[in-house]
Amino acid sequence: MKTLKTSKKSREQHSTRRNRETIGRETAAQNIAEGTRQAVDFKAAAANDVPTAAETTLPLTAEQIVKQPERSERGSAVASGFQYNKLAGKPTKQQVIAVFGQSGYSAYSWVSRAAKLGITPEELCEKFVADPKAVKELWQKVTIKA
Repeated sequence: MKTLKTSKKSREQHSTRRNRETIGRETAAQNIAEGTRQAVDFKAAAANDVPTAAETTLPLTAEQIVKQPERSERGSAVASGFQYNKLAGKPTKQQVIAVFGQSGYSAYSWVSRAAKLGITPEELCEKFVADPKAVKELWQKVTIKA
């Protein structure tokens, strides 16, 4: 069986490291035993915490509460937008930008575009499928006025 040859320096470093770890544990144990250093039970301390006055909050007034739409309302808005997109013939992003421009694509939904044009979303979708150039002209007239 072969034995590994280790240098004297390597053996000294290993033993020094081991001694440091042992000394560290012994010192900590001695400090706790002597009472110079106490062990802290963080769970017990956290259980007994009393919130300060800054941490407690007063009840919010009606003005401070912002009503978030219900999950079903948000879902229905997305679903209706998807349906209008289908009615418009599932146009690509580039096709919508070509008609409504970059701001018309990113800032408006089908419903808000139709409202700005003064027609229903269904009519807008039908016009978009039939003649996108006519919708583009209508959109430019409305946006130039504004």
